[in-house]
Amino acid sequence: MLLLVSCSPYNQVLKGNDYNLKLSKANEYYDAGKWLRAGELYNQVLPVFKATKDYEMIYYRYAYTQYNTRNYLSASYHFKNFTEFFPGSSKAEECMYMYGVSLFKDSPRYNLDATSTSRAREVLVHYVNTYPTSPTVPDAMKYIEECTEKLETKGYHAALLYYNMEQYKAATVAFKELIATYIESKKTDYYMYLQFRSAFLYAQQSVLNKQQERYVDAIAIYKEFKSFYPNSSYTKEADKLFDSAEKSIKQLRNEHK
Repeated sequence: MLLLVSCSPYNQVLKGNDYNLKLSKANEYYDAGKWLRAGELYNQVLPVFKATKDYEMIYYRYAYTQYNTRNYLSASYHFKNFTEFFPGSSKAEECMYMYGVSLFKDSPRYNLDATSTSRAREVLVHYVNTYPTSPTVPDAMKYIEECTEKLETKGYHAALLYYNMEQYKAATVAFKELIATYIESKKTDYYMYLQFRSAFLYAQQSVLNKQQERYVDAIAIYKEFKSFYPNSSYTKEADKLFDSAEKSIKQLRNEHK
């Protein structure tokens, strides 16, 4: 069986030195959807055909073999290279889109490294701005939205981690940054409520001579919350904290008379 595999037509071409035959077979495999075999052969012929008219087509197809074998990081690298090597190509627009899509496909869950997610969003936003009339813009916008949601979720859980660890100063800052970054989110009232709650708890756990100042800072966030989100479902809870903060301030002032 090993002998049969080693002597298969594909392996003979792969191990041979006829690069025109390799390219011909790579194209056959590509057209048949045999991406792995096509990719291996294209990889061999790319350096040989670099200075020829066929190089653009080979590189374009090689990038797709990487994408279709789910080697998304490699695909993103080669689609990006294509747009740089062949900026005037009729395929440049498509490859910029596929560069972003490949990064999106490489993007892991929100709780893992966000590098591909952030880059995918950047690339797709650039694509939409560069080719606003492209028929793939609606799909690009969906990918952008998904990336934004994933990054927002990651930011929220990072801020919440500070809160759950009772690092309330860091939580206050993290929720503030989350709001600033995702100002159009449907959850900004919730984030601001948590920012206020974190600031309140930070004041509460502070040493006595710092409490009044920090309660005042917390109340400033509360007033902003009430101004921006008067009908928020978190208003009742925020009001309770506000009342408690005011009482604490009065008590502290009375103690220092």
